[in-house]
Amino acid sequence: METPHGVHFPFRHPGGVIRNAVKTTIAGLLVDIRGDGGFVITPPACIAGHGYRFVDGYGFDLKKLEMFDPSWIQEKRPITRKEVRDAVSYISRIRAIQGKGGSNSTFRAACVLRDSGMDEAAALAALVEWNKTNAIPPWEICDLLKKVRDAFRVVLKGER
Repeated sequence: METPHGVHFPFRHPGGVIRNAVKTTIAGLLVDIRGDGGFVITPPACIAGHGYRFVDGYGFDLKKLEMFDPSWIQEKRPITRKEVRDAVSYISRIRAIQGKGGSNSTFRAACVLRDSGMDEAAALAALVEWNKTNAIPPWEICDLLKKVRDAFRVVLKGER
């Protein structure tokens, strides 16, 4: 099912406990899992004027849904301090100049921070520091927040 922020893939519950998870890896993609106690919004729901819809007539016929396999969930690998330091060091070489691809450069820096294992808050904090010396003119913080959120949204859509 297509949503304003990505795609939902429904599965049948296999029994046992399926925990909710955020930014976990399945088949090499970062995904969120809505298991026991979680919820999913379905059509005809609408957020900010954008509706949820079933794709290609796909509905919730529970008898036809594939069974969720908990073994698909890969354990999260701990992110090392070195990887985070390397990401901050790497983005220090990215310049964002208005009129010369500055928006794309800023988004790329946010993606590097995301890929290093930072969460959105840590990525925003690093991008705020980067912005002081690497963006001409510097971005407003609300615009940096949008870049970070967009970078994390791309992962959830599986577009990385």
